[in-house]
Amino acid sequence: MADNILQIFSNFDGRFSREKLASEDKRTRSCAALELSLKSMDRRISQYVAADHQIWSYSADSAVFLDLIDDLIATIGDWTPMVDDKSIGVCLVRAEDLM
Repeated sequence: MADNILQIFSNFDGRFSREKLASEDKRTRSCAALELSLKSMDRRISQYVAADHQIWSYSADSAVFLDLIDDLIATIGDWTPMVDDKSIGVCLVRAEDLM
């Protein structure tokens, strides 16, 4: 029954085709993965920025911090080709603000 309804709507104007719905679901999941990654990086970077001591005085802290920044730069670079997608573009603006 649901397949028949979906078929009728997809033939009507193409907005509800299986391919389009699957594509939108994939983009939604991709954006959610990017958002989770950015939240994690934001939380970890904020810990170092808000610390009472200078991170440069401890080599382990400074190495982890610089690795986080490298990960953030790589994430921005990996997702930049998909910036045309509005939700990914919003996430990338947030990532650049983290920098």
